Formats: sequence, structure tokens, C-alpha cells
Amino acid sequence: MNAQRLASLLNYPLVWVEHGLLSAELVAAQSEQLVTECGAASAIGGTEHWRYGAFLHWFKRELGEQELGHLLAAAVADPDPPMAGNVLKLVVQHPRCTTAMLQAAQACASSTPEYYTSAQELEVSFASRAG
Repeated sequence: MNAQRLASLLNYPLVWVEHGLLSAELVAAQSEQLVTECGAASAIGGTEHWRYGAFLHWFKRELGEQELGHLLAAAVADPDPPMAGNVLKLVVQHPRCTTAMLQAAQACASSTPEYYTSAQELEVSFASRAG
């Protein structure tokens, strides 16, 4: 399975493909798991847990500022605000998070209560991060 097919099956926003976030390693792992659990046709139930797993895949690696920015863009574009809100928290807690990234995360979180986080909570996380 290629990145575009996986993105389609699991509702990944286009930014994942555009920025190369669906790496060969991630595509292979999620494709194998998807076929084992659901067959190749489609995911059973919601797909946000697959995308969250992909975010965690990236956060386990050494991230540069650009990669972190791509993950922020992916979170902002995600169709599941509660899951994306958790990712926004991970982004602002990351040592490479910039003030501009914090502000983008805050703007996103402020757009709807469905993110289950607030601009103030993100500010506190940003201020207390390690690094």
C-alpha cells in the first residue's frame, strides 16, 4: 500500500502526504496492521486512533523545528478536534516549539471548544516545557 492509499483509508489530511509525514516506515507498519485487523478495504470504526498513532510515531523521534511545524499543520487540519487537541499539547510541550507555533496552536484551540484545550492551557504548557 502506498502513502496516498493509506491516507485515503485512514482519513489523513493532505498535509501528511504533502510534507512526507507518511514515511515508508510508517506506511508499512500501519498498512500491515490495517490489513491484519480490518482487511485492506477500510478501517473499522473511527480512524483517529490510527492518525494519533502516527503522531506518536513522530514524537518518539528527534524532531527539528520544520518537522514539528509540519506536525502542527497536520493537527490543525485533522478532522477529529479532540484528538488534535491532544496533539496541540504535545507540540507546545516540545523543546523546539516556537512562539509562532504556540500562537498557531492557540488560535486553533480557540476556534472551538471541541479541542478540549484552551489558549491559556497551551500557554502554561509552553512556559513549563523542558528544554
